[in-house]
Amino acid sequence: MSTRHRIRRFKLFLMFVVLVLTVTSITWAGNPGETTAAFLKLGVGARPTGMGEAFVAVANDVNALYWNPAGLSQLKDKEISFGHTEWFQDIKYEYMGWINPVGKLGTLGISVIYLYLDGMERRSAPSINPEGTFGAHDLAVGLSFGKSVNSSLSIGASLKYINLTIDNEKGNSIVGDLGGLYKFPSLKNFTLGLQLQNMGPGVKFISKRNQLPFRCQIGLSYRYLEKITAALAVNKPIDNKASFRLGAEYWLREVLALRVGYKTETISELGTLSGLTAGIGFKVSGVIADYSFVPYGDLGNTHRISMSFRFGSNRQ
Repeated sequence: MSTRHRIRRFKLFLMFVVLVLTVTSITWAGNPGETTAAFLKLGVGARPTGMGEAFVAVANDVNALYWNPAGLSQLKDKEISFGHTEWFQDIKYEYMGWINPVGKLGTLGISVIYLYLDGMERRSAPSINPEGTFGAHDLAVGLSFGKSVNSSLSIGASLKYINLTIDNEKGNSIVGDLGGLYKFPSLKNFTLGLQLQNMGPGVKFISKRNQLPFRCQIGLSYRYLEKITAALAVNKPIDNKASFRLGAEYWLREVLALRVGYKTETISELGTLSGLTAGIGFKVSGVIADYSFVPYGDLGNTHRISMSFRFGSNRQ
């Protein structure tokens, strides 16, 4: 490949970065504590969360639907994934993702996120007896698409419908994500990733419209011989300061994966150890089982389980 072609490809990626920064400057108008739909912040998939959520520049499995839709362009087989998370106070979090490559057109995907909590006591005043129970249910259904522009640059986008329900009150909105991946031609093991997540008009709940939890992520990953992956990412949400994420994964004989990670967003409130994450994965033919452990200091620990199934000649 000539130097001229390499420069041209890198210019294309820089143009995408400029577009991202332009959209960011328009969307970045929120203040701390003023966002809603917090369930959209919760990381999807046991593999990414075991790696400290440093996945924006990795995005090479079905979890790309959430972390960076541009990563869908790397996937050559159909894949479906199911995830379950046990949160605090009996909160449950379910996830389903499905991807389908469509030849040279790119890769399509569908995702469903559902968070729910039932059995909360209803009281008209703190001092009176319970007047029954109610629940809270959050739902996001998304359609994603990723495509390779050339051998170095990939782009992707997601469009999601979200619905928030607390007792008899409901709110809904449309949410969009944009993503990009750039593989350095001269550094074949390195990939740069960028994502804008949760862009949209906000959610009107009862009488007030609140902003969505918009955030921008940028990261770098290194992959060696299909065995070792190391990644770092910077995450800047609209309603908080920037944080850093580190993650690593090592595959033993392409069957057992060991993962570890660290993220800084919770350590100032919950302590240094709350930033640690860990996980394992097992792969047999086209079946992949993943588990991750993510502590939150005094709040407790969370456990994530994911199962994925690949269909095709490249399922290993």
